[in-house]
Amino acid sequence: MEKAKHVILDILQKAGGGETYQSELVRQSGFSRSRVSEVLSSLEEDGLISRIPLGKNFRVISTKQMREKFSKDRNSDKILKLGMIRASEYPFILPFEKDLREKMGLTLRYVIYDNGTDLSRDLSLLRLDLGIAPVLTHFVFYSIGSPIKMIAPAGSGGAAILGNRSRRSSRDDFGVATTKLSTMELMLRYSIKKGDIPRHSNVHYYSSPGRMIDAALSGEVDATCLWEPYSTLLQRKRGFERMFRYEDEGEEHICCAMAAGNHIKRDVLYRIVRTFGDSVEKFRNSPETYLAPYATFMRFDQKLTRLASREYRYPSELDHQKLARQFDDAGVNMPLPTSVKGAILPAG
Repeated sequence: MEKAKHVILDILQKAGGGETYQSELVRQSGFSRSRVSEVLSSLEEDGLISRIPLGKNFRVISTKQMREKFSKDRNSDKILKLGMIRASEYPFILPFEKDLREKMGLTLRYVIYDNGTDLSRDLSLLRLDLGIAPVLTHFVFYSIGSPIKMIAPAGSGGAAILGNRSRRSSRDDFGVATTKLSTMELMLRYSIKKGDIPRHSNVHYYSSPGRMIDAALSGEVDATCLWEPYSTLLQRKRGFERMFRYEDEGEEHICCAMAAGNHIKRDVLYRIVRTFGDSVEKFRNSPETYLAPYATFMRFDQKLTRLASREYRYPSELDHQKLARQFDDAGVNMPLPTSVKGAILPAG
């Protein structure tokens, strides 16, 4: 039993911040589910961990003392892992990386994702320190108890629903592609509510923009919700046109936000937020300085990246009331708006 305890505690520490899910402990340890459950029960009796039920799973949390020790070690490494979605929205990460190194002595390491759900999952498991993903994705993970906070806005705009001109939206089998728990899904829900997209639409979920484009081109779906530069890429294909985008509604929405794991010390986190804000401002003031190298970094065409960058705006703050209204307008049924305020780092 003692050896098994050490294995489980070691996995908890390596997961980051001393928090993970019981199913992850089963997968990584190689123990049976019953064996892991037995070990965790013993660790609970020892006061070393606690478990929070989440459906058929559990979130496993190590003791405060262990988390504080791990947090101290993690911050002293001077390396931050940043997760981000492959998109044309984030050229500001280039001055951010430079400023973190020069102002705080921190080195940034990137992990690129095809969707926000996978990113926020890894951030909630503390495999990442920072993550840029849709506000809805971060909020849903926060709402189920993930140890994260949204700390800064990371862009708005740059999304559209594109339809095939030859497909009639009045068809009973009209199909729309989107990604789960994302700005794309918010946009789709809102457009259906307004009547721009038919209520009878069949919604198909995909895990990457490439897969959604393939589905649109093959006729698997009649319309698809895409972010830039993929939206512009599909629009260039013959027969596709914009059916809906948030910008046409007049009110600015927040697409993505930077979130951080709670293992980062609060004073360090506020310095990161200030540095991030300065970096976004540098990009606003001189976008051409960063667009070409960012396109190279993301393996996008430079002309396409410049064109797609015009679709984005960069708000300076996360307004919890605006976010709550954005969720409510799309019909997202959650306890709002106070729960949204709790998901955002207070001004420091």
